Parts: sequence; C-alpha cells; structure tokens
Amino acid sequence: MSEIADIPIFLHVGKVQQEPDWSNTKTTHEYHELIIVIDGRMAVTGRDREIHTLEAGDAAIYPAHVYHREKSDPAHPVLSYYIAFSGHMPYDAISINRHSPDVLRPLATLLYGQHLDNAPAEVMNSFTVLLLAVFHRHVDTHSTIPMYVHIADHFMHKHLPEPLKLEDIARAAQMSKFHFLRSYKRDTGSTPFEKLNELRCQEGIALLQYTSLSNKEIAIRTGFADSCHFTKKIKTYSGKTPTELRKKPVQ
Repeated sequence: MSEIADIPIFLHVGKVQQEPDWSNTKTTHEYHELIIVIDGRMAVTGRDREIHTLEAGDAAIYPAHVYHREKSDPAHPVLSYYIAFSGHMPYDAISINRHSPDVLRPLATLLYGQHLDNAPAEVMNSFTVLLLAVFHRHVDTHSTIPMYVHIADHFMHKHLPEPLKLEDIARAAQMSKFHFLRSYKRDTGSTPFEKLNELRCQEGIALLQYTSLSNKEIAIRTGFADSCHFTKKIKTYSGKTPTELRKKPVQ
C-alpha cells in the first residue's frame, strides 16, 4: 500500500484569479485542500507562523483542521487551482512541493476540465489520486504537531464566542480532561486557554483590519466579556490598541 494509504475522495475543484490586494484571515477546513499556483505569487502562513512564498508551478497541501492564511502578491496577483478532498493525510502541517510544475499544473488543468464536463466520480477520484501521488514524491514538511492539537485548535476557533470549558475542548480531542491538559502543554508549550486567547486575539485583529465592525461587536464575536476586556487583551497580545490596528495591519 502507498504512503497515501486510504484512497482519497475528490470533493470539488475550482480555479480562482485573486485581486491584487486579496488576503484571507486565518482559516481551516473540515477537508484537505491542494493548491496549485498557475501564475502570480502568494504568501502562505501556517500555525507555526513560518511564511511560505508560492510562485507559478508551486503546490501546497493544507491538511484538514490545520490553520493557514493566504495573501496575494499585489504586483503579481495569484491565479490558482484548488482541489478539496477527503481521506487519510500523512502530514500534520502545510506541505509544499516546488519540484513538479511540469506535471502538477497539466494534471490540475485536466482535472478542472473533467469537472466542467461533469465527469463521473470515479474519473475525478482517479485524477486526484494521481495528483497526490506526484505531489508526495517531492514534498517539504516542517511540523510534527500531533493531530489532536489541530483538532482542539479547530474546535476552539469554531467556538470562539462561547464560554468554553477545558472538558469541552478535551472532549472534542477525544481525551480525558487532565490527560489533554498535560499533553497539550507538553506538545505546544502553552495551555489550551493560552491558545484560546491567542486565537481570539488573532480573530479580533483580523476583524479590526478587514471589517468595519465596532469593538463591541468584535468582542462579542470573539468571546471577550466586553469592549474594554477586548481592548486590554488586544493591547497585551499585539502591543497596539484596536484604533492603531485599524489604521495599519500587523506585520
């Protein structure tokens, strides 16, 4: 059996030309996503905050439950295919392939064409298997973060507005409360609630920079008690006030 193990199942494919100033806030999916850059350039940041620059011919996989943020190069707006699929994933972090442009791009183009022609599921699955087999030959990975951490972080991010308890997060990770607390601290260097505060602050900063919501509205959406609590936490986390963050994005 191959490294891919369980045969992946194709879910959907798209082709997107982003605007020069496009970026997304840190996000995660229930499915895996393969990105293949056709033209242009974009920066991708993962949970470890390492920045990966993807150019024409490069490809990346975002495993399910793994956070990522993307930003198009203003001078060279990114054009890319995205392919969503389910199944086993041997990586627990963003993975990059820079070595197979002459194979991945044509295969992705064929897959997209088959999608437009309403090809049957077995054809789409076969193309997806082939794309992933090529991707896995020359892949760069950097993280060994356990999957339960990604699942816990995804759960916290999904439930930011709620008054989460430790047992709620541990249950999502399918672990006992105290075993989860010890393991999380050992594997990440922080407690779950320190991470929850980080996620709330990151989401709050993104809403400050990319929406016109009031501080009070953002505080409610991100789980802070009120706008004063929100302001205090944001200042402690970023060194800037919400007003300053609205004027200039955090580098």
